[in-house]
Amino acid sequence: MEYLTINEVAELLRVHRNTVTKLCKEGLPYFSIGGKKRFVADTIKEWIIQQSCAKQEPVIEPVIEPAKQVVKPKTKKKVSPIKSDSSGDKTIDDANKAFEDWKRKHCTQKEKTDHGSL
Repeated sequence: MEYLTINEVAELLRVHRNTVTKLCKEGLPYFSIGGKKRFVADTIKEWIIQQSCAKQEPVIEPVIEPAKQVVKPKTKKKVSPIKSDSSGDKTIDDANKAFEDWKRKHCTQKEKTDHGSL
């Protein structure tokens, strides 16, 4: 029976020795002698075969399609047009007339041209 050190197992697996230590925590078979890990060569070879066979089994994963994003069209607010009416309510025509009256009373000729009209 052949025994391997952690460095020899790392070389066999072609990984760093820290990776071998992590694999020991995940189930790589070993035993300790004087606080140092030792590995049985045949057992390590069997473990490698088990790991490679386990990897070859088809894994069926559910296909998760990305969620579809629903975009709602923006609705425009309905704005009622301003209309002149004879019901006595203030309308745009009344506002224009009031502005023209105010402009005649309070502005000089130069200011009248600067303010313009609506």
